[in-house]
Amino acid sequence: MNLTTRPIGALAPLFLALAMSACTKPYASPEFHPDPPRIRGIASALDPQRPVDVITIHGMCHRARGEWMATMHERLASLLGGRSGATPQAERSFGRVQLRHGIIETEQGMVRHHAIVWSPFTAERKRGLCYDSTADGSEPVGSCAITDGAPATLPVRRAPFNSGLKASLLNDCLADAVIYAGEAGDELRDQVAQAVVRALAGAAAAPMATEQASLLAQERRNPLFFISESLGSRILFDALRQLQIELADGPAALQATRARTRQVFMVANQIPILDLARPEGDEDSLQRFARGPEGEFGLEGPLPIVAFSDPNDLLSYTLHGSRYEHDDKLVIQDVLYSNAYTFLWFAERPTLAHTAYLEQPPLLEIIACGSPKEPDCPR
Repeated sequence: MNLTTRPIGALAPLFLALAMSACTKPYASPEFHPDPPRIRGIASALDPQRPVDVITIHGMCHRARGEWMATMHERLASLLGGRSGATPQAERSFGRVQLRHGIIETEQGMVRHHAIVWSPFTAERKRGLCYDSTADGSEPVGSCAITDGAPATLPVRRAPFNSGLKASLLNDCLADAVIYAGEAGDELRDQVAQAVVRALAGAAAAPMATEQASLLAQERRNPLFFISESLGSRILFDALRQLQIELADGPAALQATRARTRQVFMVANQIPILDLARPEGDEDSLQRFARGPEGEFGLEGPLPIVAFSDPNDLLSYTLHGSRYEHDDKLVIQDVLYSNAYTFLWFAERPTLAHTAYLEQPPLLEIIACGSPKEPDCPR
């Protein structure tokens, strides 16, 4: 017995080392293209004399009411050295789209955080796919996990991995893009636009009519940062374009908004693939925003965009190499980072690769402190 077990025990550390080396993060540290980067974080705009506005919007996949905003708020507050007042304070609904506000107070200045949560809009429609679960698969996810009663199960066999992947990546996530691409997308865009214009105008504008909020948005001059996730990036800029077209004061409000935008942070960027539905040769809503209303630039330089991508994220695309790289009204900074481990040098969990960007401290630090890091940033 000893002759048998002793060699096995001696080999155990080798097996452990091999197993650990088989789980790697190819991009364990952010990799910048181009390098060195020139990214302005939120901390760069902090000033005791004027607040900084940050507008966030989530991407595909179901988000619990308030949970996503609260988590994002706490992370930003921690990185910026926030103290009292760092709890989301107000909520307003426009149809099934929610706008939440919160304050982050720091020694360098105040941040007003405005979060747009559109997940409730698509949740009801996605529940129509909840029947597509199998008894031998994973637990229901997203909006299907909060349905009343026992989860439905199909009388078919499905491999557990495929079952979980279909429930999460397809039924809960890609379904959002399908909904937005259809007729329901007009209604969702309209509700997001109402939330956006009030976020641009400030928390006090929430009870105002949309036209009044647009007038107030024209007067804003304080620095503005956008943080958008996945499909949320397309929804955000489409909503801004809609405001410009439909409101009498929309062009002036958008001109003021474009002029005070310091940085756009996109995570899990899907704009290149969504752009395939655009008529060939047309500019999209992102490019129109970069140029300013009515094609008049006259603004403070090109629009700076930071695009965070995990190369193993099936639903994310870098911007270098796309047509946006050659647009002189945009300054593109790609940041590559592995959101999760690659197992056996072969596969990374698709859902984590796509949804875990804003859980990564190195990426959040770039958003808060920029790169190179702002000297006065707490982190």
